[in-house]
Amino acid sequence: MTERSKPQVVEIDAAGVTWAKSSASGGSEGGCLEAALIGDLIAIRTSRHRSGARLSLPFRAWSTLIKWLRS
Repeated sequence: MTERSKPQVVEIDAAGVTWAKSSASGGSEGGCLEAALIGDLIAIRTSRHRSGARLSLPFRAWSTLIKWLRS
């Protein structure tokens, strides 16, 4: 199994939420997904519109989605 790098913190917003993106993501603002742990939910947003809409998923659903994407 390959070792994964830690996510890169991109912002700690006014509410104290830490947003991060994959270290595999390019360094540009090209439209990466950013994620944050908010309580027991994973919130997802786009780096192009950080103040825009967010999708929130229970941690288990997020984990299942990531496993499916990696398969």
